[in-house]
Amino acid sequence: MFISVALFLLAGCTTPAAQPLEKANNPQVTKGKALYLVSCSACHQPNGQGLEGIAPPLAGTQWPNESEERLARIVLHGLRGPITVAGKEYNLEMPAMGFFDDQDIAAILTYIRDTWGKPSQPATPKTISLIRAQNQDRADSWTIEELLDATRLNRKNE
Repeated sequence: MFISVALFLLAGCTTPAAQPLEKANNPQVTKGKALYLVSCSACHQPNGQGLEGIAPPLAGTQWPNESEERLARIVLHGLRGPITVAGKEYNLEMPAMGFFDDQDIAAILTYIRDTWGKPSQPATPKTISLIRAQNQDRADSWTIEELLDATRLNRKNE
């Protein structure tokens, strides 16, 4: 009997395990998940695995770990042409999602990074706004070469 009571008391003294941001009710991650599910998951799938021949995976790739600036450019203007992801080539046309406001894009990117990337800081509306302003005259989606060039130049100028 004494052992049962002691175990019961000890169970109440344990601390709960750390929870992911979403389970801790992080509003940006929760909002980002909802927006991802209605705007991105048809191609990238709810589990981030993508659709063979249509859209590359996000899960298990380096893309969620890319710079916030690079990811913002992709979401704001789209991506076209050949790209190799997880060892497979995709020749895609990802549509621009610039109709979302800066807070929504930051939430989507934060959800993607939190779910399939390494632990990182949340994406910020301020960064999205800056990238939007820097590329306000852009009328076409990015190719991977243009995207890499733009973000390399950006880093040299920071």
